[in-house]
Amino acid sequence: MREERDEKKKKKKKDRKKKEIQKKLTQKKKIKTLFKKHSTLSLSPSPPLSRCFNGAPNTAFISSSSDNPSLLDAAGFIRVDEHLRVVGKEDQGWFALGDASSAPGVKLGYLARAQASTVASNIKAVMKAAKEKSTAPNLSKWSANNGLEMMLVTLGKGSGTGHLGKWVRFPGVAVAAIKGRDLFVGKTRAGLGVA
Repeated sequence: MREERDEKKKKKKKDRKKKEIQKKLTQKKKIKTLFKKHSTLSLSPSPPLSRCFNGAPNTAFISSSSDNPSLLDAAGFIRVDEHLRVVGKEDQGWFALGDASSAPGVKLGYLARAQASTVASNIKAVMKAAKEKSTAPNLSKWSANNGLEMMLVTLGKGSGTGHLGKWVRFPGVAVAAIKGRDLFVGKTRAGLGVA
């Protein structure tokens, strides 16, 4: 009798999991279909919500300046070289990083933070070269993790999605365990020395 109850519980649990998985798969299909058909979502009674990827950078303040017309590329990103110096302003010590720069790689927060480290190092090198009256500072080159960008997106505390490079996908439970605890706020605070 007890074994029958245990078997029924296991069967119920298995059926419940099956339904949850089926529900998630159905939701994913609906979302994929929606984004293939539309570029804007309307959530009543809220105003339209645009897709949050492949957007244009907010660099209008630069493009509106008549003395800096060539600082932007065709997509509106600030043109930078491999040292993250602004192309056309290298001799003036201008640098750009993050979402607004044309630096190779995807636009992710942790990469912007790594770019900030490269820029800080390069600013120090420029200052050192100026102090020593050297003509060429020893600048660091920016490299976006050799093409192995990682993205982790939490979907609540127990799930998420992510990838490393183009091929490695992370299961939702792993993403929740890695990033779901504090969304890397603690890691960022520690990196900034304010933990």
